[in-house]
Order: sequence, then structure tokens, then C-alpha cells
Amino acid sequence: MLEMLLDPMGGIVLTHNGHAIQREIEVAHTAAKSLIELRCKYGTNMIVFPTLLTATIASSSWVLGGIESYIGTKFAFRWWKLMFDLALSAVRTVVRDQVGRKEVNIKHHTRVEKIPGGEIEDSRVLDGVMPNKDITHPTMRRRIENLRIIWLDCVLEYKGAGSQTNIEIRKTGWDYVAISVVKPDLVSTEKGVSDLAQHYLLKGNVTALRRARKTNNNRVTRAVGATFVNRVGDINESDVGTKCGLCEIEKISDEHDILPCET
Repeated sequence: MLEMLLDPMGGIVLTHNGHAIQREIEVAHTAAKSLIELRCKYGTNMIVFPTLLTATIASSSWVLGGIESYIGTKFAFRWWKLMFDLALSAVRTVVRDQVGRKEVNIKHHTRVEKIPGGEIEDSRVLDGVMPNKDITHPTMRRRIENLRIIWLDCVLEYKGAGSQTNIEIRKTGWDYVAISVVKPDLVSTEKGVSDLAQHYLLKGNVTALRRARKTNNNRVTRAVGATFVNRVGDINESDVGTKCGLCEIEKISDEHDILPCET
């Protein structure tokens, strides 16, 4: 049976895991804390599980036994094989070699995305980053292989009035020339992209994304090897991300998600 809790932020948490209950419930009285620990019992030691998983990541059979024994009494036991594959694949995806030792940071390098609709069996691990964005023009490419990415921290639009309009339009044209020099396949910016800029980018067969979130940008640039550019005129070949083997924009449920995967 699941327990319904109110977390400190006012949200609702459904769980029957002891560690999650202790983490979400905040009490000040010492006796109340003791009662919670006695009530939770099983599950309060799950926090050590990722350490064991990291130490024996090469032994799939041992990890399989550990995960099966852990979720054997849980609600998800009917999907234990699926949960095992998802958990092990996610951990192995974010393994990094740091000064002769393996490092797994599941807090910063992994994210669980919940999309309404579908079945539990549709869950899968993506070897990449999945920002929730759609292309700015419907005729731009939605699937690109071995692409080159530019990530901008500036606008690709003009704001002119009166006699300054022609000057601003010419400036937008020069911005396109500066971008086209490095031959990108995808350009993303945290700000807006004007209709004129979309026209120039579409003319050069470049896909554009706009108003990308800062947190997603940091993950994408780390995955593809790109660097932020604060001014279009400062774009260099070293700023282009080239580690992305596939970029595909799919409509999952009612949302558009871009799926760049690192090779």
C-alpha cells in the first residue's frame, strides 16, 4: 500500500519506501522522529545501494540479484526485469573515468522525465539529452545525423523603428553570414529568433531552436562538446559541438522533444 505524503514544497508524494518517507517528513520533536523510524523499518538503508552498484558495475549477475531482492517486495515487482534494465543502463550511461577511477554522478547527470500517456513498458533510457523544444519553422529538418551544433546566448532578431529599420535588417543578414561560415546544422539560442533570421537559416538548411532553458543548455553543451557564444560575431570553429551522432525531434504525447544522442 502506498503512503501519501506532503513534501516541504507543498507537493504530493506517493511512496512506500522508508528512506523516501524519512526524507520528505520534517518533524522537530525527538520522539516523533523515533516513531517515524520505527514505522518505516524496511527501506531506510536503500541510500547505500548506488555505492554497491558502482563498485560492482562490471558484474551484471550480481547487480541483477541485488536489484531483484530489493524490489521483490515493492509495487514494481511485476516489472522487475524492465526496472533492472533501466537502472543498469542509466548508471552505465553516465560512468566517467576521473583520474584513474570510475565516477557515477546520478544526481547531476541523470534525469527522470515523466510524460503523460503511454504504458510503463514504453519506458526507456536515452543515451543523450532530451530538451522539450520544437523547431521554429515547420519545414526545417527534424532528423540530423552527425550534426554540428552552435549554442548562442544572444538574440537572433532585430528591434528597429523608423529610419533605423534598414540598418537592423542588414545587421541580421550579416549575423547569418557569420553563422554560416562554420557550417552548422543546428543553431539554438536562449533568446528569440525573428522571422527574418528563420528565413536566412532555412535558406542555408540550418535548423533553429529558440528560448532554450539554461539548465538544459548546460547538459547539451557538455554532451556535444559545444561552448556558449555571447555574440554572433565571435563564433569560432572551436565553439561548434561535433560529438552528437543523432538529433531527432519527435512528438511524444502532446509535447515535442528533441533527442540529441552522443556517439
